[in-house]
Amino acid sequence: MVRQVNRFWKNDEQMVIRRIISFITVFLTLISLPLNAQEKQEIIDFSTYNDYTIGGVTITGIRYLDTNALIGISGLRLGQEVTIPGDAITTAAQKLWQQGLFSDVRITITRIVSDSVFLDIFLQERPRISTVKLNGLRSSETKDLVDKINMPVGSQVTAYLLNNAKKIITDHFLEKGFLNTTVDFVQKADPNQPNNVILNINVDKHEKVKISDITFIGNEYFTARKLDKKMKGTNKKNMNIFRSSKYIAEKYNEDKEKLTTFYNDNGFKDFTIISDSIYPTSDDRVALVIKIDEGKQYFLGDVTWVGNSVYRKEDLDRFFDMKKGAVYNKSLIDDKLNGSAGNQDAVSSLYQDNGYLFSSLKPIESKINNDSVNLEIRIFEGDQAYLNDIIIAGNTRTNEHIARREIYTLPGDLFSKSNIVRSIRQLGVLGHFDPEKISPTPVPNIANGTVDLLYKLEEKANDQFEVSGGWGAGMLVGTVGVRFNNFAMRNLFDLKEWRPYPSGDGQSVSIRAQSNGRIYRSYNISFVEPWLGGKNPNTFSVSIYKSLMTNGSKKSSDNYQSMTIYGGSLGLGKRLEWPDDYFSIYGEVGYQRYDLNKYNYVNFL
Repeated sequence: MVRQVNRFWKNDEQMVIRRIISFITVFLTLISLPLNAQEKQEIIDFSTYNDYTIGGVTITGIRYLDTNALIGISGLRLGQEVTIPGDAITTAAQKLWQQGLFSDVRITITRIVSDSVFLDIFLQERPRISTVKLNGLRSSETKDLVDKINMPVGSQVTAYLLNNAKKIITDHFLEKGFLNTTVDFVQKADPNQPNNVILNINVDKHEKVKISDITFIGNEYFTARKLDKKMKGTNKKNMNIFRSSKYIAEKYNEDKEKLTTFYNDNGFKDFTIISDSIYPTSDDRVALVIKIDEGKQYFLGDVTWVGNSVYRKEDLDRFFDMKKGAVYNKSLIDDKLNGSAGNQDAVSSLYQDNGYLFSSLKPIESKINNDSVNLEIRIFEGDQAYLNDIIIAGNTRTNEHIARREIYTLPGDLFSKSNIVRSIRQLGVLGHFDPEKISPTPVPNIANGTVDLLYKLEEKANDQFEVSGGWGAGMLVGTVGVRFNNFAMRNLFDLKEWRPYPSGDGQSVSIRAQSNGRIYRSYNISFVEPWLGGKNPNTFSVSIYKSLMTNGSKKSSDNYQSMTIYGGSLGLGKRLEWPDDYFSIYGEVGYQRYDLNKYNYVNFL
C-alpha cells in the first residue's frame, strides 16, 4: 500500500496539482489492496521527506547473532524521531554494514500508524566456514599454516579474514624464499549445512627465488667480493651448495645494517647506502644493485676525559687502550668504554668494580680535523652503591643455601661487577643450573644508594645413568651404574623426600656394578660432600668397593681359584686462599684387602 503525506504549498496552483496527485494515489492504492493483501512491508515515496516517531524495530534474516545487540549497533531506538528518507536510516545501515558480518543490509517500513513508523532491518549473514582445505602443499606445510591462519569452523567468511589469511600464507613462504606465492580462495556451498561453505585455499608457491647477482656501485676502498662476504644472509648463486642464495627481504635488510657497521668499524663513519634496487632476471632469479657512498676514512685524534675524580687520566687511558692515529672504530670505542661486547676490561668495569653502579661514560666527537676525530669522554661517576638484598629465584630442586654459599656478593658489600662474574662462574660449576640462563639483575634504589641483586636460576638435570655392554675374549661384559649429583643424605630415611630420591643438598652418590658372569664381578659405591659442615668449602669423600675374580668351577674344589679384593678410601679437600681461591688441595687415604684362594696370577709390585 502506497502512502503519501502532503505538504501545503503557498502557491495555489501548486496546491491544486498536489491534491490531484493525492487523489490519483489514493485511488490506485484502493484498487491495488486486494492484490497486495499478503504484503507486510510499506513502501515509502522517497521523493518527499516525512517526519516520524519510531514505534518499533525488528531484525529478520539472522540465525546466530543477538537481535537486541544488532538493534543497539544500528542506533535506532524506540521513540526516536526520524526523517524518512534521512540521515538516521542511512547511518544505521552504514553502522551495520561496517561490522563486516553481512552481505546484504536492507531497512524497510513494515507499517505506519499515524505519525509512528515501524521498521524492519533485514540482514543477510555472511556464510560460515564448515571446512577449510589447504591445497597444493605438503602435509608438514599444511600443519604449520593451519594454526597460523586461525580459521576455526563456524567463523564467518569476511574480506578481512580472507585478506589476513592470504597475508599470513604469503609472508610464511616469503621467509623461505618463495617470492611469487599465489593464494586463491574458492568457496563451495556445504550441502549439509545451510549458509555454510567449504573453503578451499589453493596455494601455489612457485619456485624459490634465488639471487643471481649482487652489484655494488660506488665502492672504492673495499672490493665487491669483500662486501659480498659481509652479507651473510644475502648471497648470490654460486658453486657453494652450503651457502644459501635465496632472497629473503628481512635478512637483506639485516645485511644492509651489517654493511653499514662494517664500514663504520673501519673508520668510514659517514658511510651511507644511497639506494638499492631489486629486479627479476628470470622467473626464479633476481639481481640486487646497491649504490653506496663510502665517504672518507677517519682516524682517532686526541682523547680527553671530563668529569673523572676517582681515577686519574693515566689510569683511564690504560684501560681505554686506544692510541692516537688508530682507525676510528665506533664499535670498538663503545666496547672499550662500556664493555658492550662482554669486555671485562672496559673502563666502565673499572668503575663498577668499585661500587660505582650508577656511573656512565659517553663519548662525544668534540672536533674533526680533516680525517682526524677528537673524542671527549664525559663521565658521570655518581655515588658508590652498596648491596642491600641478594635474592635467589628459580631453584626448584636445589636448596637455596647451596646456591647462596657459592656467590661472592654479600649484603653490605660494595657493588662489584667482577664479584658478580665470579658468582656466575661458581653457580655454573655446580652443575645444577643452566650456565647460559644465569643472569643476575641489579635492582637499584638511587634514592638511598643501594642495590638489590636478583640471581634468576633455571634448574637442569645433571644425574647420570650408565648401561653398557661389550664382547671380548669370548665373553660378554656388562656395566650398570647410577650417579646422583644433588643428593641430600640428611633426608635418607624420610620417605616423603624420595621424589625419586632425596635431593637438594648438592651431595653426590654413585653406585656402579660390572660383571662378565662367573669370572669377574665388581661393585662400587661412593659419597661426596662438597661443603663438610656447611660453612666452608671443605670436600669430604668416602668410597667402598669389592672385586671378585674366579677361575674354574666352584663345584670342583680341586681346580677352583678365586681372588676377592675389598677396599675403601677417605678423602679431604680444602679450597685455598693463596695464591688465590682458585687453588685447592686434596688428600686421600685408602685401604685394600686381598683374599686369595689358590689364585696364582697375582703380581704385587
